[in-house]
Amino acid sequence: MADDPVLSQISYRNSLASDWMHRGMDLLKANTSAAADKAILCFDEAIALRCTLPLEQDPFFRYGLSAGWINRGDALVKSAQTSSLDEAIRSYDKALTVLESLPVADNPLYPRRLAIAWMNRGTALQQRGVSSDAWEATECFREAIAVLEHPSAAKNPDQILLLAAAWMNLAGSLFPFHQQEARGIREAANRALVLIQGIAY
Repeated sequence: MADDPVLSQISYRNSLASDWMHRGMDLLKANTSAAADKAILCFDEAIALRCTLPLEQDPFFRYGLSAGWINRGDALVKSAQTSSLDEAIRSYDKALTVLESLPVADNPLYPRRLAIAWMNRGTALQQRGVSSDAWEATECFREAIAVLEHPSAAKNPDQILLLAAAWMNLAGSLFPFHQQEARGIREAANRALVLIQGIAY
């Protein structure tokens, strides 16, 4: 039986999107603002292609789309473009919108990526350096912790490492509020230390 031309076209566009994603990720390894700017264009191509896929029919296509938005955010953080951090945060917001539509209990990859999106958003808020962002960043790290402590995340092999990172990020994000959050800083730092000490190398 001949291949379904519609399915073949979907598969082709998905594969092409993956190629653009890998090209962008390879550029990010150079760790320069010029390479980051080129990577943004690659992720834009991947996102545009994945938006043509039947996203509502297959949650894994949405999972792939979320990667494009997260990687775009990461590239914007490394970019020298004006207001790149503002745009990075918007990219993470897009990723979160997509990820929160996924059935997180169905696949341990889903909560893993959701937690990473929250952590990356929190880090970008911290880097932006706007005073009003400081508390919002702590909320991002708390969201990541909640995701990683949910039973749906338990099957991820790096769950403990990610959870330790989230607790460390939370401790750091609470430091500007040290007078009223001293207990929270100690608790977050202790949680991170306990988790790290429990990792078998």
